[in-house]
Parts: sequence; structure tokens; C-alpha cells
Amino acid sequence: MALKANPYLDDTLLRNLQSFSPNANAQFLQAHSPQDPPLEVFILSVVVISGHNLPAKDILKQSSDPYCKLVIDGTEVAQTKTIEHELNPVWNERFDFKFFSQPSSVRLEVFDFDQAMNDDRIGAAKFSFNHFFNKRAQTASGEIEPYVGEKRLKGTKASTIKFKIFGRRFRPILQQRVVDGQRLVIEEKNAEIHDRQQQHARLLTENEQLVKRKQADKDTNALKVDEAVAAKQQPQKESSVAGETEIGVRSASSLAVYTQSDVLSISDDESVCVLLRVWQFMLNLMFYRFPMMGYYNDLLVLYIGYVLRLGMFQTLQSSQRSASRYKRRPAALLKLYEMEGDVQCKQVRETLSLLSLDCIIYPSFHQKVPVLRDENCHCELTGSAEIISYLHATYGGIDGYLSAFQRVVQYVINVRVCLLLYRFLYLSILRCLPQHGRASIVSESQRGEPSNDNLLELWSMEAAPSSTKVREVLSSLQMCYILRNTVSPKEKKLPVLIDTYTETEIVGDAEKMKQYLLKTYVE
Repeated sequence: MALKANPYLDDTLLRNLQSFSPNANAQFLQAHSPQDPPLEVFILSVVVISGHNLPAKDILKQSSDPYCKLVIDGTEVAQTKTIEHELNPVWNERFDFKFFSQPSSVRLEVFDFDQAMNDDRIGAAKFSFNHFFNKRAQTASGEIEPYVGEKRLKGTKASTIKFKIFGRRFRPILQQRVVDGQRLVIEEKNAEIHDRQQQHARLLTENEQLVKRKQADKDTNALKVDEAVAAKQQPQKESSVAGETEIGVRSASSLAVYTQSDVLSISDDESVCVLLRVWQFMLNLMFYRFPMMGYYNDLLVLYIGYVLRLGMFQTLQSSQRSASRYKRRPAALLKLYEMEGDVQCKQVRETLSLLSLDCIIYPSFHQKVPVLRDENCHCELTGSAEIISYLHATYGGIDGYLSAFQRVVQYVINVRVCLLLYRFLYLSILRCLPQHGRASIVSESQRGEPSNDNLLELWSMEAAPSSTKVREVLSSLQMCYILRNTVSPKEKKLPVLIDTYTETEIVGDAEKMKQYLLKTYVE
């Protein structure tokens, strides 16, 4: 199942965020006023089942090669496969989409594929979402009663198309409040379990103390026996001490030689570290903090990384993603332990974005990364090659779920020369400062972080420079967050940061997100 990300944000919400003054931090940190509508998420699934009694567009063969296009709000978003020589085609293909505003309608257009000339239009059927989202029955979690129907294709006499629509409508922050209310019951049960565990721990402690007393009595008796034996063997012990002293002198001399060579190697490493620190200091002072130009220099470097990873072509892949047919989606979110300034971690995030997989990001600077944990399959994988192969095999799709264009782009950006150029030119020279996701910039005592029940959510596009800037801040602060891989070539309002802990939503401005994170979670 493929997720087509198309998060159009509410215009009123965008105007309120854009009206904030850059220096008014107090207004910036406030959540929306009660009269402003909260952010809504619409999840839509369209299943194109079959067509019936289609007209024959190929006169010689007396048949057609039909396929169906999905057009939502005037934009073509998906296309089924072509079934050759069939007037009653059966597609059974499902397409999934995400929206930040309610779509108005979907149009199913059926065409006859023609290799030599333009495809012939057979007919079209339209379905409005106004009645679907607003008047059909909904569950507490936002699930909407599915619609199954068969409509006549306009432009034909008796041709019809059968389809099914699933939907879900929910508000992340309001849904979080419902979860908080249910959490009270869980906390009471946890308190009862905690009391039982403490009682059990006290009994274990008392039992251990009794065992230690018995062992101490045995040790005392054994010590008395050993002292008696040692008194008889005193002359032999004095002779053995002289031999051990000579051995100790030889060991000390060899240790001195080892320490000297070790110091030489350490001094070499320190010289490299000194050069690196000098370069970082000069880069930070003369480039990123240069008066009037520091912001634009930072933006320039981000676009250099965007070009080195063929960000434009990776974005164009999203126009074909909704037509991809993936095997399945994980029930529980994947967990990725990674570092923003690492090329292997970059490859894994690009694969997650290509397959439209959401995950929880755990920034880590003290272990080998990347590491992927999948609780759905109870497995843990290390290294980009192993993780990427696993993701394609488990959450990819049937043969042909990647187009020829997608395969070419993936091959080019993973060529060894491109990886080395990105690693040394971009990561090691231009983007090597700690605040660029290369190291933690705060201590444990200075850093605040929401609980696991209120993790930040970042709706972003992996290839976008603005999304990279926000991920660098989160990585440098070592803050865990949920990464929602949302890619749309026409989207101009990403990234989106949702903080359910403070009920704050920030749209489109990476610099505001950076200042908010530093102001809120760094003392």
C-alpha cells in the first residue's frame, strides 16, 4: 500500500502563523486561539475495482486496452495498470493519500492505451467528498463508513466503473487529549503494580541479607583456617616475593615502552583534532556567522547538499509514488537510531521516504549507526545496505513497484563517487559543525525533552533543505521525534512541526522551528 502525501494546510492557520513578528517570541510560542481551526488530517483510500461494458476503441481488434486515472481537485495523482484486449477490465488497485485540508472531489477517467497515437478517452465518473466526510457515520478514532458504488461513465451509453472509498478524519492534538484522559486509568493500574513490585523487592532484599550473613559466617571460619596454614608456610612466601619483584621490574620497563608509542599515536590524532577545530572555528566565524550574509551562506550550503543528492529528481519521484503497489504497511512505527551528519543514515532516510514509511528517530552519537528496529517482525538490523535491502523486501511491492526513472535516480545517488563527494565535500568540509547534527550541543542537565507519550512530530520531505535544517537541530539536541515522510512536488508549506506537549504547530518556517526548539527545550 503506498501513501500519497499531499498535505494542503488550512489558509486561516497559515495566515495566523505568517502574521507573527520575528521578534515576538511570546506570541510565537502561543498555540492557536479558540476561534482558529486546529490542524486536521484527512486519510483517503480509493480502490479502483473494475469496469463494465466499455466501448471498443480499437476498430480492427474490436477491443480496448483500458486504464484508469485518478484526478483529485483537478490534479492527476495516480494511474492504474493497463489491461490489454479487455472490455470488462478488473484492476483491483488501491491508492492511499494524506491531506491537511478536505479534498472536494475525485474524478475517475478511463482511457484506451494507444502506442502509435494519443490515448483515446473512453469516459469519466465523478465522486464528491463533501457528503462522504461530513454526513457518513464515523467511529471514535475518526474512521468513516466505507463507500462502495458503481457509476456510469459520462460520454458512454452503458459503460460503468466500480470503485470503493475508505477514509479517516482526525485532529492530532484533540486526539491526544482523549488519550490523556484514558491514561489516568492506566496510571492507577501502574501505581498498583508498582506497589506490588516494591513489596516483592523488599522480600528479595531481606532474603539476600540472610544469605549474605550465612556466607559471612562461612568466610570467617575459612579465614581462620587460612591464617593457620599461612603461619606454617611463611619461609616459602619470603623467597617467592623476591622472584616476583624481579618480574615486576621487567613488566614495568615493557609498560613504559608501550606507553611511549601510544603517546606518539595520540599526539598524531590530537594534531588532526586541532586542525579540525581550527577549521570549524574559522568556518563558523567567517561563513555561518558572517554579518548580514550568515543566513544566506547557510542556505547556500544546504542547497549544495540538495544538489549533490539529486534532490530535485528525488522530489519528482513522488508524482509516481501513489501508483506504486506496496506489499504492506507496518502496524507499529519503525525505530531508527541514527545521526544526521552520516551518509549511511542519509541513505536509509531516503529509502524510508521513497517507500513512504513513517518512523521514530533516536539521535545517537555513542554507537554504530544506523540501527533499525522493527517490532512488527521482531528484528534489529545494522548498516545501510542490510537495512535498505530489508525495507525493500518487507515493505516494498510487487515487481515493477519502482519505475524506470526511480531506479535510475536511486542508482546514480548511490554510486560510490557520488557518496564520497557528498561525504567529504558536504559533510566533512562544509557541514561539519556540531550544531549541524554532528554532535550534542547541550548537556543532559540543560536539555529538556517531552515524554514518550508526547513526542514531537515532523512532517517533512527528506530532500528539502528546510527539512534538513530542522532535523539537524533535533539531532544536535538528541531529541526523539516521529518523522512523517511527506513528499509532494507541488507542496510549498513543508516542513510542519507538531508539539502536542505544548499544543504548538509551526508551518513552513525552518528558522522559527529552530528558535522554538532552542527556546522551549534548552534551559
